[in-house]
Amino acid sequence: MSAKQQSRRLYAGVRDAMTAGERDTVNTAITQRLTDSGLYRDAGLILAYVSIRSEVETRAIISHALAHNKTVAVPLCVGDQMEFCRISALDQLRPGRFGVPEPDPASCARCDPPPSALCLVPGLAFDRSGRRLGYGAGFYDRYLAAHAVIRLGLCAARCLADALPAEPTDQTMDLILTESGFLAFDKI
Repeated sequence: MSAKQQSRRLYAGVRDAMTAGERDTVNTAITQRLTDSGLYRDAGLILAYVSIRSEVETRAIISHALAHNKTVAVPLCVGDQMEFCRISALDQLRPGRFGVPEPDPASCARCDPPPSALCLVPGLAFDRSGRRLGYGAGFYDRYLAAHAVIRLGLCAARCLADALPAEPTDQTMDLILTESGFLAFDKI
């Protein structure tokens, strides 16, 4: 088993072991810190993943952004690529690939984000250098390599590692947000 596979197994276990109360505390704090931030206030376009299982919850963030007249787009997987489509309500989502809720491409416009777009990035873990441990399919790495956006990784503080294994194609974050606050890197 590779170092990445071992790390994925470790951090999936750490994340899944959180109680419902711990998860609620983390999600509430991250949502509040994000929506109170200037980074969020200044973002005209929010590229938001739709959380599943034990990921940091994003539905409250998406709902807040929509209620405050922000443009919100969520991922749609097409083949081995990912693109973002605008939504105006969470009820526009349907079960998609990997069980992740996705927009209906027939009713949601695809968007090409400007560099000022804020992209919320999921991960099993992140490290203090901005590296992300994803699920292994490479969708976010390919997308981020092709699009200049502000990359914000969301994770519980217990999933913030000192160092994670990385490969040359792995994309790093500009910032990471945990319930304890933001960790910023010198890229933005």
